[in-house]
Amino acid sequence: MNTKKCLGCGIILKSYKFSHQTKRCRKCYYKWNKGKNNSMFGRKGENHPCWKGGFKSREHFCKDCGKSISDDAERCILCSGKIRSQRQKGINNSSYKDGRTLIKHYCIEPNCKKEISLNNFRFGKKRCKECYYKWIKIPQNNSNYKNGSSLEQHYCIEFNCKNKISLQNWYYGNKRCKSCARKEDWRTPSFLINFRKSHKGKRAKEKSNFWKGGITKLNNNIRSCLKSTDWAKLILKRDNYTCQKCFKRGGKLVGHHKKSFSKIFEEFRYLYFYLDPKKDKNKLLKLSYKYIPFWDTNNGITLCEKCHRQTDSYLKG
Repeated sequence: MNTKKCLGCGIILKSYKFSHQTKRCRKCYYKWNKGKNNSMFGRKGENHPCWKGGFKSREHFCKDCGKSISDDAERCILCSGKIRSQRQKGINNSSYKDGRTLIKHYCIEPNCKKEISLNNFRFGKKRCKECYYKWIKIPQNNSNYKNGSSLEQHYCIEFNCKNKISLQNWYYGNKRCKSCARKEDWRTPSFLINFRKSHKGKRAKEKSNFWKGGITKLNNNIRSCLKSTDWAKLILKRDNYTCQKCFKRGGKLVGHHKKSFSKIFEEFRYLYFYLDPKKDKNKLLKLSYKYIPFWDTNNGITLCEKCHRQTDSYLKG
């Protein structure tokens, strides 16, 4: 093993316990490091060339309030914030615009003198909260006000009944209160006929919000009319709500045409070839209600969904 002699105490040591830069052992190295002989570690305090009279060791205080602060700052956080706010007021502020924020605004109401914000005065109702809640209770001041239709009181149609009903029930319902509506049977055909007559044309064509200038085809209009639903119900009643192929009763049943609807529609168009299906659509719809092959019950059969998919005319016109 390599051995070397310490300059401080003269002890012979092994190389891994010996510092090669100072040529001393650990004990002698710490004693030598504290002294002024070493050029690296001896330059402390007044011996250092950047010495400034112990500026960091002193205690520093705020100029305004006298609190202890760091050596870099002149004032504490609170005092510096007050000075900044004073400097940024009025014209000194970067977002200054003709002194709008400095002007005080008050409520418009004659007997009220409360202050309101600038945003409320420019973009709001120019009133305080208390005056605003009183002002908005007047129906004409409400943004949703439409000729006072919601203020009108509507009553039940029945002869000896004077119960109030809602606006939606009056326009879109059966115009009866709950007690009178329960008395009448909804499933009777007389009620359905009267109900259809009262609601006929209220949401039709241009009055509907889904109207797009009459895009739907004549074929789809005939299929989705009320007469076609009544035709299907008659066939289901006739066959006692049972499929005529698999003899399953109940479930999802369909009224199917024996002679396909597309062939009947072709014959109907051939009969009235001189009418245009786009321009004269309304005339053709009225004529289709009187065309007997569309509504012939002998041409219909009840089928379930599985049996209806197996037919040749399924989803073909």
